[in-house]
Amino acid sequence: MGYVNITFITWIQSRTPGRLLGRMMSLLMFASMGLAPVSMAVAGALMDLHPTALFVGAGGLLGAVVVLSWLNPAVRAMGSAMTSADTSSR
Repeated sequence: MGYVNITFITWIQSRTPGRLLGRMMSLLMFASMGLAPVSMAVAGALMDLHPTALFVGAGGLLGAVVVLSWLNPAVRAMGSAMTSADTSSR
């Protein structure tokens, strides 16, 4: 997970205008750290209700995100866009 976070933050920072970088990073940090207690509380409540449904639902949601990302051409082109931008700036 650490490698993915570093890669994602680098990707966001390289595509954000300098004047908006502080706002973007504060939004990103709020989403990743500020909402963690909320997600833990929701997961704890769902675990009390039906643990199997929680894990099946989380797996299904993860699978749906993967499939939708794979079907989206803009998401699939993310790595190649960064590579071509890096080589053209040199």
